[in-house]
Amino acid sequence: MTDDGPLRVRSAFLVFQRENGAWEATPNIDAPLMPEHPASVPEMKHGCFEVLGDIQTSEASAAVVQQMMAITARLNEQASTQALREKLKI
Repeated sequence: MTDDGPLRVRSAFLVFQRENGAWEATPNIDAPLMPEHPASVPEMKHGCFEVLGDIQTSEASAAVVQQMMAITARLNEQASTQALREKLKI
């Protein structure tokens, strides 16, 4: 980076480690942070790895929830159909 003013980039985000050791990412590049020290390369690698793992876990969880909702909808439909059959004695 240079000191010639703002660096034009396509996108940006912050990865930071809280005092409790948890890693987080935010698209808010203006988030007010007070780091204890500049990040080392190993910290940057570890932080990115941790955030990536969290994103992948979140995506997998969302897929499972979507599948569960689809199954629940099918079961509810079957139960409604069965209740109607019993009511009509089909």
